[in-house]
Order: sequence, then C-alpha cells, then structure tokens
Amino acid sequence: MGERTPYATPNARGTFVGMPPNTLRHELTKAVLEGVAFGLKDSLDILKDMRIEVKEIRVIGGGAKSRAWRQILADVFGQEILGINTNQGGALGAAILAAVGDGLYPSVEEAAQVMIQTLDPVSPSMDQSKVYAEKHKAYQYLYRCLEPFFEIKK
Repeated sequence: MGERTPYATPNARGTFVGMPPNTLRHELTKAVLEGVAFGLKDSLDILKDMRIEVKEIRVIGGGAKSRAWRQILADVFGQEILGINTNQGGALGAAILAAVGDGLYPSVEEAAQVMIQTLDPVSPSMDQSKVYAEKHKAYQYLYRCLEPFFEIKK
C-alpha cells in the first residue's frame, strides 16, 4: 500500500536488510513493528520540529491491545504510551458528537474529557530507547537509499 505520512511514496515496499538466513519468524514480526514505529516517529518528529508540544501519546485499535506493540512505540518515541477505554474510535467519536448535539455536554472537549479514559500506561525503557535511536538513524538512511527503487515498475 506504500507510504503516505510522512513520506509521499505510494509505491514504497517493505524490505528486510541485513537479515541472516537463520532469522526467526518472531524476529521478522518485530522488525515489521519496529519499521512502522520508525515511520510514526518521523511523523512525531515533524510535529516537534514545528514546536507543537506533544503531551500525551494515545493508541487505539486492535494493535493497541498488544503490550509488546505499545512497548515498542514507547521505546522508539522515548515517551509514555497510553491506551484508552475503547478500540472503536469512530463509534466513540460519533457518541461524543451525539452527546454534544443532544445537549448532554456543552462542548466536544468537555464530552471527550468525560467519555475518554486513559489506561494501561507503558513507559519507555531508556536503555532500549537509546538502541532504537541508533536503529532509527539507520532506518532513515536506508529509506532514502531505497526510495529510487520504489518507482521502478514491474
């Protein structure tokens, strides 16, 4: 499906670089999760470069149920990751808007404050964050190196 944010490369494809022949399935799975986390980190860094303060990072959806995934995100971002009280973001958003529309709350902000609870905080491991900072540099370098190949047609 390619990459959209922060890289506008719709033909991007995943790669495994430096993989020895005895790599195990769980190592490949972890590498995919790390790659996704690095792409998200690049988006987070854009916000920080714009001097937008990111006070909290909340995750939602099926993947957010995985403590391992939330730990990777916390370690890559170097910041606490919070779950919320639902995996159905669209439905919760609709419920918040309906509650405001029905007059139960005076604003979306107030309704969200009442209806959304954070839970299951995952703190980063500073040692692992340092490792991921180096891996992230390699990811960015490799992405730039591979970018010309994304445009090659089959």
